[in-house]
Amino acid sequence: MVILVCSDKNAASNFQGGNSYLTDGVIAATHMMLAATDIGLDTCWAGVNDVLKTQNVFDLPENIYPICFLDLGFRASDFKGVSSDKKRNPIDSMVTIL
Repeated sequence: MVILVCSDKNAASNFQGGNSYLTDGVIAATHMMLAATDIGLDTCWAGVNDVLKTQNVFDLPENIYPICFLDLGFRASDFKGVSSDKKRNPIDSMVTIL
């Protein structure tokens, strides 16, 4: 199953001179992923690479902004994870505790 997560630009609040629709959509998508995991589903976030094309394909009004696609399902029984050949930076080079 794939869910297209969207935000309504007209329903968002204004804060710090901006509009919260992107933040609201990302928060909603994150909570959907957490809820899916809680009931035993695996998820994958896929970004919307072409907003206008996505709006056209799904016949979305101008005020509805596509945030991401969430793939939901069960991983294959023989899934061994994703390995990365890239060297990873140590956590203390990326995180500062204040």
